[in-house]
Amino acid sequence: MFRTYLVLFFSIFNCGLFAQPLTNFTAPANYTRIMELKGDLDKDEVEEMVYVYNTNKPDGQLGFFRVLYICKASAGKLQLWKENATVIRSSKDCGLCFETDITLELSVKNSAMVIKQTFFNSSKHSSINKNVFRYQNRDWFMIGSTFTDNYVCG
Repeated sequence: MFRTYLVLFFSIFNCGLFAQPLTNFTAPANYTRIMELKGDLDKDEVEEMVYVYNTNKPDGQLGFFRVLYICKASAGKLQLWKENATVIRSSKDCGLCFETDITLELSVKNSAMVIKQTFFNSSKHSSINKNVFRYQNRDWFMIGSTFTDNYVCG
């Protein structure tokens, strides 16, 4: 009997050691939200919120850097789980393109986050970058990536 309680105590104690302290999510006031998505990314049957924002930091190409936030809902509030400023390319990261010629798609498929970015560099040239990320073993991993470069002659 004592052994059962001891095992239970250490199990609960260990869960607390691996818990990640989360802070309440508030995006900076001068950032512009361009996309949001709901989906269960960690297979806990609770949907997380994914946001993409344009920052106020110029990228040197008349555009702005972008940042991705993944939030968990807890007690009616959103808490920041993950922030990443490298997986989403900036708003003008495609040569001579216009803002309207960049498409960004986010989706959740099989508890994985799919980020697809299409850039029309000119009337004849486009690029598609698709990356797939999964949360496993208490961290985020890229589990797939494709890059397609299309150039139409004539």
